[in-house]
Amino acid sequence: MANSANTSNRKKKWLFLGLGILTAGLSLFGYNYWKKNKEKVNSDSKVPDFESKKSKTTKPDQSSTKPLKKSTKTSPKTKAGPPPKSTSAPKPGSKSGANKSTQAKPFPLKMGDKNSFVKNFQSGLIKKYGKSILPKFGADGSFGKELAAAIRKIQKLSATSPVSVSETLYKSVVSSKVLTGVEPSLIITTTATKVWKDPKTAVSVPVNMVLGQQVCQRGDFTLFQSDKLYFLVETSAIKPYKPTT
Repeated sequence: MANSANTSNRKKKWLFLGLGILTAGLSLFGYNYWKKNKEKVNSDSKVPDFESKKSKTTKPDQSSTKPLKKSTKTSPKTKAGPPPKSTSAPKPGSKSGANKSTQAKPFPLKMGDKNSFVKNFQSGLIKKYGKSILPKFGADGSFGKELAAAIRKIQKLSATSPVSVSETLYKSVVSSKVLTGVEPSLIITTTATKVWKDPKTAVSVPVNMVLGQQVCQRGDFTLFQSDKLYFLVETSAIKPYKPTT
């Protein structure tokens, strides 16, 4: 009886041992199988495995931002700095500044000026009004008392009025068309007309009236002098006066 009991106990021990070994083997097989399937799933999936070394691929993204920081630092340097030399203004003593100053028109002309503009204006006065307008110095290029007196005379100003030559007055004298080489002559009306002293003052005159000494023509009008005063009359209403002998 004792031997049979020992034999059954041994069989039970071997049975439990075999079951334990089988269980351990199945567990190891199941773990290996699970591990292989997990790696396969991770390799097929698009989601990165953050525990593996592949997660280090995110570092280039951080390094790619570094050049952007450098570019932002260098951009202010390009804005700073001296302006181009070509945009700098010419120096006061440079030749370009001197050329601009000589080409500028010095209007209005005034007492004390000495330049070619004054001389041209004096020459224009002589052509329009004769040499008697500047009898002493003529066209000497100097704005003095004689020229001031001539301007007061043609503009009918008082002896104490300040005078100057505007660009408009300059052009009206210099650019006017006057016949040269012809002495002023007396004019007489061919029809009843009007004589203007200024744009607001006009006087009616009859036919065959000797008006005075012709000075020049301005478009459709003729400027003449009478008793040291100047008047305008329509050119179509006058003709040269030839006294009978």
